Amino acid sequence: MKRTAMILIAALALLASSCNLDNAGILYRGPDRTISDNMNRNYIGQSAGSLFITTENGLERIDLNSSSFTSTLILEDPVFDVYLQDRAVLDDSGYIIYLDDNDPEKTSQQFYLINVNDLSNVRMKAVDSFAADKVFVDAFTADSVNYFIAKDGTVYSVTTDGETVTGNVDAGQAGTLYSNIGGLRIFAEYDYDKDSDKITNVSFDYLGKSLNFPDDYKDTDLAVQIRSVWTEGTELYVITNDTDYFHLFMGSTEGGDLTHVSLISGIYRRPFPCTKIGDNIVFLHWNGSSSTSRLVTMPLDGSDPSYSTTSNGIEAEVFFTHNGSNYMLSKDHGMFQIIQADSGYSLQSV
Repeated sequence: MKRTAMILIAALALLASSCNLDNAGILYRGPDRTISDNMNRNYIGQSAGSLFITTENGLERIDLNSSSFTSTLILEDPVFDVYLQDRAVLDDSGYIIYLDDNDPEKTSQQFYLINVNDLSNVRMKAVDSFAADKVFVDAFTADSVNYFIAKDGTVYSVTTDGETVTGNVDAGQAGTLYSNIGGLRIFAEYDYDKDSDKITNVSFDYLGKSLNFPDDYKDTDLAVQIRSVWTEGTELYVITNDTDYFHLFMGSTEGGDLTHVSLISGIYRRPFPCTKIGDNIVFLHWNGSSSTSRLVTMPLDGSDPSYSTTSNGIEAEVFFTHNGSNYMLSKDHGMFQIIQADSGYSLQSV
């Protein structure tokens, strides 16, 4: 399961007014708005026939083999009451590695292992951190490898044997971490002497491999404009958003130069998931206030992007594939299948 990350920045005003990671988007929980089913779904991971999420009710399993993708509550615990996005991963061993981060001052964190191998007897236990001196702010999966990233920018590849959690440094700190989106680390500093809202010395890498934007797009404000990342193997796609347009770039997870592919008008003030379908990058554009959303298709050959409009202000939580079909789980509006349209793709409620 390839994932973007994510997913997960607070309002741009907070981004511009503070230099700490919380306000740089690491702790985004979801919008304050009128929502259709009040579920606030938070994606954790996918196995062969299951999608695991948390909601306000607790840990839930979506049965991908049922005709209507039935969701069942499989574990209730107070730790889920304070769940923040991107704090958990599903390991291939059938364990969820979960970080309970309920201290707003980030002075204490607790890791848990949740055994979902036996869905009739889901169990959770506390385990020691693999790096007790670190404060962790993000978790994501890329090419079937699970990662946790610390506040200082250090990236750990993480596994479990069902008893303990092991973390190995995958990419060390390369500066002052501004934000992380799906493994694309953004390092930046603030120029306090001249303008506290100005960020300087911006650099980018993907899991330690340096990335370079084209000269025409090198802007110190780019660090607050990266919205989505999608990877598979060495393929890397990055979506940014300035004051008028979404820009699609393509490059390699091995680092190097990024190439500008195309652009389409629109504004989205926080990260969102995207996916690759055929030779297209697809994402859902919801501007945070409109009653409508649009599913955007950006061809990788650089031809003109297209979009289809939905009737509700839907916010995407994750894109995934199952049995050869493409789906999107929304934050508060249920599940949708992505189907071929006259131009690009559209959403059909499941």
